[in-house]
Amino acid sequence: MFYLIVLLFALSWRLARAGSGFSGISNIAIEELAGETGIVVSLTHVNRPVVSFSGEEKCLVLDFKNVSVAGKLIDTAFAGRDLRLGYITILPQKPDCARIRLYLMPGCLASIRYSDSDVIVRLAEKKAMTTSATIEPGFLLSPAEEKYAPVVISLHDAPLLPVITELADIAGLQIELTGNLPEKFTLEVQSESPLDAIKRISQACDLELMRRGQAWHISPRDSDKPKIYAYSGDLLQ
Repeated sequence: MFYLIVLLFALSWRLARAGSGFSGISNIAIEELAGETGIVVSLTHVNRPVVSFSGEEKCLVLDFKNVSVAGKLIDTAFAGRDLRLGYITILPQKPDCARIRLYLMPGCLASIRYSDSDVIVRLAEKKAMTTSATIEPGFLLSPAEEKYAPVVISLHDAPLLPVITELADIAGLQIELTGNLPEKFTLEVQSESPLDAIKRISQACDLELMRRGQAWHISPRDSDKPKIYAYSGDLLQ
């Protein structure tokens, strides 16, 4: 219901701007829930941004092409519980392009979702990953898009299991964990999807990720396990 209210507000604003002939980014709304923050970027038409992430600055960048920006939003700073600073600018060298910079609080996991023409950035504090947050994905994104949404991870000394579980739930994957896994991990990375994020975490923690049937298995990498090689063609004598 919370996100529904946010999206209805964004829709009404977009319709009002559409009447004046405006086309582009019309509003940015920040809404905070227990354990997560939603940043809703409202556009008058569908325009998916190019996303990049600076781990050193903990800055998530959204670049939009061929858009205008409502005057009240340009160079206006905003912030929140999980967001140190955010603002939108027009690129001087490309006047038809807009850039949104979001500086995350330390220890956050960010994901980007879409609902119609809205772009929704979801931020979650590290401590929130240890609990089960109430999420209403039906108001954020269709399941088909959610599985392939970009994921940005900026976590330091974070618990492994809640993060893996969160990403698996978003991707609709069945995950089985076995063996002595690390309790915590540190990683700053931008991934193309939740599944790719799980692969990157497994790689960073030196874990083995393998698919067996419908389930994905994560276990410690066995250095003594014999390697199997497959050859095609004639073997050298």
